[in-house]
Amino acid sequence: MFFGRIGRCADVDYIANFKSASLDDLLTDWTAQIHRNAQIACEKFSWVRRGMLWYFLAILP
Repeated sequence: MFFGRIGRCADVDYIANFKSASLDDLLTDWTAQIHRNAQIACEKFSWVRRGMLWYFLAILP
C-alpha cells in the first residue's frame, strides 16, 4: 500500500475510508501500486547497473 496518502490522513478517516471501499476499489488501487513499484524498481536497478559498470571501468586505470 502507498503510505504517503495514508500518513497524511487522520486514523479515524483512514479506517472509515478503508471500510467503505469496495473490493474492486481495493484491487484496482493495489494493482496500480504494484505496477508503479515495479517501474521504480526497474529504474533503480538500471542506475545500479550503470554504477557498477563505471565502478569496474574505474578499476582498470
